[in-house]
Amino acid sequence: MTKKIDDKTDNRSVCSNEKKNKIKESIQNTRLKRTMQIVKVFECKIVEKRLNKKQKEELEMLFVEGKWFYNHLLNLHKEKELREINACQVKEVEHFNKEHQKINSRLEYISAA
Repeated sequence: MTKKIDDKTDNRSVCSNEKKNKIKESIQNTRLKRTMQIVKVFECKIVEKRLNKKQKEELEMLFVEGKWFYNHLLNLHKEKELREINACQVKEVEHFNKEHQKINSRLEYISAA
């Protein structure tokens, strides 16, 4: 849309009221959604000397599977919205090995139950 100001043409686009209302509504919905979110941070200190071999392996695998899970969600995000992905139903993830080959692995250490 162009408008004339002092015999000069202004080529900046002007938002219609409909578009302004959509933007305003979107911002209000985002603010409402964020008021309902609860941030939880857990901090724990692990004394590695006191862990047995099995506990050390499980702890390491928790971090490895967490990395796989995070990257898997980012990969799924390319196909669909994150809101549509039910993270509790993800039982297998696709990741790469050291030779850059795709591997499907079952999540054993990270679980919802």
